[in-house]
Amino acid sequence: MTPPGAVLVLGGAHSGKSEWAEHLARSHSGAVIYVATGAADLADADWQARLRRHRQRRPANWALVECGAALPAALERTRGEPLRLVDALGTWVSALLHHGDHHWQQQVELLLLHLPPRCGTQQKLAAEKRPVIGINWQGNPRTETTSLKGRSLPLESLASIASSTAGTMLSLQKGPGEEQRPGCSFHHHFVACQVEVNHTWNLVETAAMIANCNAVITTSTVVAHLAAAQQCSPASRQFRGQLATQRR
Repeated sequence: MTPPGAVLVLGGAHSGKSEWAEHLARSHSGAVIYVATGAADLADADWQARLRRHRQRRPANWALVECGAALPAALERTRGEPLRLVDALGTWVSALLHHGDHHWQQQVELLLLHLPPRCGTQQKLAAEKRPVIGINWQGNPRTETTSLKGRSLPLESLASIASSTAGTMLSLQKGPGEEQRPGCSFHHHFVACQVEVNHTWNLVETAAMIANCNAVITTSTVVAHLAAAQQCSPASRQFRGQLATQRR
């Protein structure tokens, strides 16, 4: 059964986000609108090969809308459709990079109009008395066996940060990797509402949680985009740099 509301699929580059989203959409009995934000005419052989794989994988009865950076407009045109699959937020952000700040802010605000409002977890995180550090450490293990090997981090590698900060940790991990949290050495450093967060897959709720973080450490490009879009603390980039140095 397709989960209700807006569902955000997280993961690193080439981690299988599209395939998982398509898997969820296939369980829907009605029409599916595939909203593609990537440039279809980009003169890049690898990109064109990737697009061909996506086209071959999609069911023939799915409708396709290619929108590039005009995602809010595409969602407006397809308003009322039972299910729309947007692939992906990362390429949408990339398409907007050459525009000015005003245009970016305008597009973000238009996009938010198409998302159902929910803010229960946001209020609980806002009540935290200590700084909140959002963490996401693992992508899809099935795609990390060859060329993508090493993109994920073991959760325990963040123990030194957890023990040296006055903040509290917020796991943004969904699916594989979350099983490491209960047994890690700093499991008592997580926010009080962590169990509720684990069951939250709604896009607006996830964005609201990230907005309440003082810093974000992530291996997921989607989480990084959401954090950057909401002007999350630049300390996250410093943490990523430190971790990269330690691993080398």
